[in-house]
Amino acid sequence: MKRFPSEKEICYIVTFFDRDGPWRRASHVACLFVYWEKDNEPETTVLLAAAPLLATAALAQEAPATDDSGAIEEIVVLAHPLSREGLAQAADVMEADELDRKAVDNIGATVGNEPGIHNSSYGVGAGRPVIHGMGGARVRVMEDRIDTLDVSVSSGDHAVTVDPFVAERVEVLKGSSTLLYGSGAIGGVVDVQTGRIPQEVPEHISGALALRGSDNGSGRNGSFRLDGGAGNIAWHLDAFARESDDYDIPGFAESAA
Repeated sequence: MKRFPSEKEICYIVTFFDRDGPWRRASHVACLFVYWEKDNEPETTVLLAAAPLLATAALAQEAPATDDSGAIEEIVVLAHPLSREGLAQAADVMEADELDRKAVDNIGATVGNEPGIHNSSYGVGAGRPVIHGMGGARVRVMEDRIDTLDVSVSSGDHAVTVDPFVAERVEVLKGSSTLLYGSGAIGGVVDVQTGRIPQEVPEHISGALALRGSDNGSGRNGSFRLDGGAGNIAWHLDAFARESDDYDIPGFAESAA
């Protein structure tokens, strides 16, 4: 008996898995097969069958013990009230006392005297804020942190739906803090806080009444509001009205041809 001239040794690795999954427990069996010649006929036999070997530590690691007690993990969720102290700092703030002195016919004229702000006036009733030279769709006018969604953003001769006479507070945001309100507020944000949605039930009924007038154009403005509540119910009521005539100018409106 002599060896086959082209003797080869081939090693096969066989892996067995248990019911816990392919990466839980594994054992290797190594077998060495030798080709050899007997009576001029090649034959194959198993020369060595190794005992099961331990798998590597990563494969043989037991699954972590699971908690079958049925207890539910406690999760604490904290909501942010979206206050201006939490996310964005207002550059200019007009409180109620200041609004009583500066509030005029539209929101653009009300904040138009603040630094860096002008009014794109189309008359008595229509006017939007212009912040650092940007206006229209680049300045967002909001009422209680909600966009007014009126057509004044696309056409300057339309009035803003929120009236400064019912405002409790006006905040003007400039700079990078306006990015919190989207790309449509790249110029700035004017947030008119009216308190129309009560945050708590008032302890007693309160109200306000304002009457204003102007000599040129015979402008007349009036507004009122009432706030109250009882039990778990809070209510708010407000209304305003505005009326004016044509402007008068000295001399003749048309020059002679």
